[in-house]
Amino acid sequence: MISRKGSLFSLAAAAIFTAALFPAVADAADSVVVSGADLSAAPKVTLTVAVTAASGSPTLNSSAFTVLETTSKRSAKVVGLPGDASQVALVIDTSGSMSGAGLSGAKAAAVALLGQLPPAASVSVTGFGNTPYVASSFTTDRAATTSAINNLKANGETALNDAVSMGAKSFTSARRTLVVLTDGRDTVSTNSTQQATKDVKDSNSVVYGVVLDTADSDVVAPTAYAAASGGQVARATDPSGLRGIFTKIGSELASQYQISFISTGKGSTGFTVRVATPEGNKSGAIRVNLPASPTDAGAEEALPNPTTPSGNTSGSKGAGSSPLLLILGLVAIMGAVGVGAFAFLSNSAPKSQLAGGKNPNSSSPTMLSEIKRGATALAEQSLRAAEGGDALNKALERAGIDMRPAEYILAVGLSILVSGVVGLLLGQLVMAIIFALIAFFVARLILTRKIAKRQLAFADQLEQTLPLLAGSLRAGFSVTQAIDAVARESESPTADEFGRVVTETRLGKDLNDALAALAERTENPDFKWVVQAMEIHRAVGGDLAEVLDNVFSTIRDRNSVRRQIQALGAEGRLSAAVLIALPFGAAMFIQLINPGYLGLLFQSALGWTLLITALISIGIGSLWIKRLLKVEY
Repeated sequence: MISRKGSLFSLAAAAIFTAALFPAVADAADSVVVSGADLSAAPKVTLTVAVTAASGSPTLNSSAFTVLETTSKRSAKVVGLPGDASQVALVIDTSGSMSGAGLSGAKAAAVALLGQLPPAASVSVTGFGNTPYVASSFTTDRAATTSAINNLKANGETALNDAVSMGAKSFTSARRTLVVLTDGRDTVSTNSTQQATKDVKDSNSVVYGVVLDTADSDVVAPTAYAAASGGQVARATDPSGLRGIFTKIGSELASQYQISFISTGKGSTGFTVRVATPEGNKSGAIRVNLPASPTDAGAEEALPNPTTPSGNTSGSKGAGSSPLLLILGLVAIMGAVGVGAFAFLSNSAPKSQLAGGKNPNSSSPTMLSEIKRGATALAEQSLRAAEGGDALNKALERAGIDMRPAEYILAVGLSILVSGVVGLLLGQLVMAIIFALIAFFVARLILTRKIAKRQLAFADQLEQTLPLLAGSLRAGFSVTQAIDAVARESESPTADEFGRVVTETRLGKDLNDALAALAERTENPDFKWVVQAMEIHRAVGGDLAEVLDNVFSTIRDRNSVRRQIQALGAEGRLSAAVLIALPFGAAMFIQLINPGYLGLLFQSALGWTLLITALISIGIGSLWIKRLLKVEY
């Protein structure tokens, strides 16, 4: 039963892995956006952070902010940014495809954004059809800007790249924000997307890309602009949704903070900003490529901030600076927890029956042993209530794990608990839940794999077991003595299983019943024939050694066919493993080198549909390949 459920558990684990790979999705609703990083004075890093709340733009002091470099806390200086140094360039698609409801929704959204900005913020309006044009230069006159927005007309093709380049080159102040709205792909620009992206990057502006979904929508170019500037991309399925997106952008621009601190890392490094807002704790993150930095000696004294809580300020070096090594470290921790749990809960010495069930050499009970005894008793009561102890006990017997079901439950539970705590220490409850689920599925997978491996080993050893059994019978041994000889001369698991049969028969169990129980534990159809042959011989008599030789000949031929099938199907199994792992490996690689790139999949119903369809397709493909490679003979 466990092996049959393996595919379902694998599919569930794939879904969990996908959720673990994109933790940023859980924070999609958070109102903390790290929109840019200034590394010109490295190792000093300056982040621009926008904080919004449903009730408006909150006013926060520096103690509300916590900065983490990978997992190490950094002392930071927090400064609220005034609106008089801000310039916002609105670049609005006025091509023919925007006529009607599209342009009307865009105008209403742009006017709503104006209402969110600080009065001192300067705003310009650029439209683009066949060519880009300036409808209104930078000004703080909201009436003039509103009039320019309302006078926009829709006609012509889409010169998106040219308009973005024009908007990026129009800034004159230090704080620069480019809001780009389009409903289609570029058709007539002289500039390429790469050139427009370069102009955005050279201007040190932050791009908010807004895409109105149509049959001709293109999110590639807006995504490139946003990725190069540390910005974001949002999508609206209809014109009425534009107003909410623009209002959120305006709220973020109205409440921005500048956070400065000394970094001790180098290369690709992630920064997380946690903010205590009136609505609760929220967080935002950004990943940058830091240049080589000096040692962290005295780094914290260079930028003191007594309002920031104290914490670990050691340099983030070695494994901690690499996301891949961090993931491998967490996996190693989970493995160590599992091994430690099994070692802790396993019995170190057998109990003496003559001593009343106690080990005479053991010392007085310790607190740890008492806790273990109490937890084991509680687990046994729970298993009896759930009527699941027998199935789990049979699974442990098939796997050759010398543990009681209650002890196994405690070991797995301890692994799940510690894995969840590790995830919680990383800062997210969602990560804790994901780690706990991964620990559960890993424990289940280990049990399933041990059962399959043990059964396969027993089947392979059966070719040596039957000749030894037949030879012992020809030498004059009884059936019980021949089985005892097999138990002494064979390797595990054959020696363990036949040794158990000998022990059970000595304790009064019928030999046929003991052998039938062995066949049921190993789930080996070939050995069931052996048991049936021995039952028939016991009932009618005859030469059992000759019968075993005939059965051995049949089993040998069957095993030869089985191994040939395994060899022929090895390429198919390897191809299946590569094809199943390739999407997840590629997604992990993309996430490590370009965080946030795959986040677009979680920003629309279409993206979620594609993800769910992909997971279902992978599951169906896995089952189909498994069915093709499974040959019954």
